[in-house]
Amino acid sequence: MHPAPERVLLGEVFMKRGSIDTVATGQKLHDLRVEKGYSVKALSDYFDFTGPQSIYRWERGLAIPSIDNLVILSDVFGITINDILVLSEDKK
Repeated sequence: MHPAPERVLLGEVFMKRGSIDTVATGQKLHDLRVEKGYSVKALSDYFDFTGPQSIYRWERGLAIPSIDNLVILSDVFGITINDILVLSEDKK
């Protein structure tokens, strides 16, 4: 039995594109936030977070936003999720 074509395609794309570079993605989130003129508190409040820790963790590359939060961030910044995420080559 062969895997579904979309699974093969996604696997090939992943192998060619690499994995998410959390530090570079965090820096990009920081740069986008600053470029739009949002404070960490304003963005944290927009997400209805109890504090700024999640935003700081994203920007420092310690965590990646969930897919739900990436959708919201793409809307806030007016770009696609692909434009937010920075991919790096696998270091195998």
